[in-house]
Amino acid sequence: MKFVKAAVLVAIGVKLLTLVNRDVHEWATDFVSRHGIDAANRFVDATLDKLTGFGNKQIATFSTVAFTYSGLLMTEGIGLWLQKRWAEYLTAFATALLIPIELYELYERFTWVRIAILGLNVFIVWYLVTRLKDEKKDYAAEATENIDASGTRVKICGITDLSDALNALECGADAIGFNFYKGSKRYISPSDAEAIGEKLPLTAEKIGVFVNADCEKIVEIQKIVQLDAIQLHGDESPEFIAKLRALSDAAIIKAFRIGSDFDPNDVLEFKADAILLDAYSESERGGTGKTIDLAIARRIVEIADRVYLAGGLTAENVSDAIRAVQPFAVDVASGVESAPGKKDHKKVAAFINAAKDAL
Repeated sequence: MKFVKAAVLVAIGVKLLTLVNRDVHEWATDFVSRHGIDAANRFVDATLDKLTGFGNKQIATFSTVAFTYSGLLMTEGIGLWLQKRWAEYLTAFATALLIPIELYELYERFTWVRIAILGLNVFIVWYLVTRLKDEKKDYAAEATENIDASGTRVKICGITDLSDALNALECGADAIGFNFYKGSKRYISPSDAEAIGEKLPLTAEKIGVFVNADCEKIVEIQKIVQLDAIQLHGDESPEFIAKLRALSDAAIIKAFRIGSDFDPNDVLEFKADAILLDAYSESERGGTGKTIDLAIARRIVEIADRVYLAGGLTAENVSDAIRAVQPFAVDVASGVESAPGKKDHKKVAAFINAAKDAL
């Protein structure tokens, strides 16, 4: 239907251009006469009256609007056909564009029909925006509350190109991670992450990794990339998490770097949707390849919900780690790479299979 509307608007735009330097009122009157339309009808008469003085300036304006809106509908139709999430936002935007026009028409002449049309479009925009927000909340809840029936959830982090992302999902990964910390060897720009995300299935869960970034910057990137969850891998405080939660409806994962003297009770003061346990390093923020004390990790799982286990995991040790700790999910980056930021597809497949078969 979007394509049909777009085609009709293109035809209207082209026809308007053929009327340049012509008397539009005279052409319309002749059109009505030739097609047997009752010129005495009040709607027809009012339309013909409005075309008096309709010149090249008006033709240029209306044809531009027709071509622009047809392009918008065509883009919207292609996006919906490809099941792209941005197309749903575009649908809401395109519908909202009609509201100012309808308000102006209502101001010019009040009718119940115009009231009904305006009310319908307002309802459609409200419904679309509300549904998109609800889907986002459902996504976030699923990301942190539902354990996949096939086993422990798996997140492949440090994704920097599309082929690695698609391979991870095809192998059974539940989530992929983008690292937006510029000090990381796996850093990816928001624009590159957005380009990758647009080509992923709608069911793909996207998690963004941040280290001591500003709340506003995190939210900006979250909206650009359409992240389902935000992973804080720095020194963020409980107050910072509360502020971030007020600005974004994405799930929040707080990472902790676990050393030998780490107190498991420290995680309880952070009101995050999930926590992530990684190996302590003075110089690195994740992706160190170092393992953590599984006994400490197990104690944390016993007192906290939804724990992601990371730190030195590989296909060879992930099964034992899962059985020992029983985390909500496992997170891997360096353990499935051929080089920083470049995934080894065979290692990815082996890791996911081992993790899913562990319990």
